Amino acid sequence: MINARIWVENKNGVHLGEGRISLLKKIGIHGSLSQAAEAMGLSYRKAWNQIHEMNTHSQLPLVHLKTGGKGGGRATITPEAEKLIVLFDELKEAHLKFIQSKENEFAALWS
Repeated sequence: MINARIWVENKNGVHLGEGRISLLKKIGIHGSLSQAAEAMGLSYRKAWNQIHEMNTHSQLPLVHLKTGGKGGGRATITPEAEKLIVLFDELKEAHLKFIQSKENEFAALWS
């Protein structure tokens, strides 16, 4: 079995990978950064830092955060985040297919 991970870098370093894509998806589902963080087993602070970093290093914001008040705050993913999620998922699927296509070749040489 071959295992591999995908992450996306820019000149400032690594800014997008499985975990951050999952965080964006959870924000889209829950509409709340705290609920998304809880669903992933992350601290609110860690989730906030990841969102802040993604927003800072993206050409356009990926998440809009509205601070709490009565009823709490809200978090929404932007259309750019939705596009990134789709693109990342397509890349992950193509990567998985490629890895699977090479497994038999490796198995024949490495057991």
